[in-house]
Amino acid sequence: MRNDQFLLAMEEEYRVLTGRDPQRAISNYLGQLIEVVNGQHPGTYVMMGLQNSVNKAFDNGVRALQWSEAKIQANGARSIKRTAFRKEIRMLRVAMTVEQFFRDTTDMQKARHMAENFLNLRMRRLFPDISSEETNEIRQRGSSMIDAIEQKMLLERRQGVEEKRRETENATQKLGEESNSRDVDELSEEEKVKGVMIGRVEMRVAGGVRRVPRKIMPDPDDGDRFLLAKRDPETGGPVPEIRRNAKRYVERGRGGAWMISN
Repeated sequence: MRNDQFLLAMEEEYRVLTGRDPQRAISNYLGQLIEVVNGQHPGTYVMMGLQNSVNKAFDNGVRALQWSEAKIQANGARSIKRTAFRKEIRMLRVAMTVEQFFRDTTDMQKARHMAENFLNLRMRRLFPDISSEETNEIRQRGSSMIDAIEQKMLLERRQGVEEKRRETENATQKLGEESNSRDVDELSEEEKVKGVMIGRVEMRVAGGVRRVPRKIMPDPDDGDRFLLAKRDPETGGPVPEIRRNAKRYVERGRGGAWMISN
């Protein structure tokens, strides 16, 4: 049974439970859930897992009532809809509701309080026909679900902060490189005296590697090493370029171009 077939079944169950068609976002969420569950726990839904779920439902219900074959055919489908499959759909909707609490605020403690309040007091508004058994099970699983969603949101926000930091750093670097490129048109007499030269340095620009003309000078503290230089805006003299509190050393490669060495 393929994932797309599971998705069709879950969308149909969603229609039965809610009385409306699932929106695109919900269908996408259902598809992601199926891929994750079937990838990490194949026995949960695929083939044997699905058969076991159906057999268990009939063992506990239909067969216990000693239904005839005709009664099974008449009532079986409606009975199956009250099994664990419906419970998982409801768990999905609860998870989506809880996740929205965390997305609507940056205060994690407030979001957790709202999620716990929803599980304890407001869940019946979402599912008016929910049984006591389903309510208890969802609440029991609720704590670990809230923890997992909280960790997911923390990770997403850390990744977002890191991505913005990289974007800012790249933009700053690009501006610096453009400024330095404009600054290498010619050397001042002071720069010539201090051994400053113009060389092409291999640098990463816009996702690729280019040879960029840059000013290079001997390290004032170690004449055997060379580093990138820039013009001091106050004195006009050459000074080492600093990035992340460190000098940017360069070495000459075999082809004559310079390369960043740190």
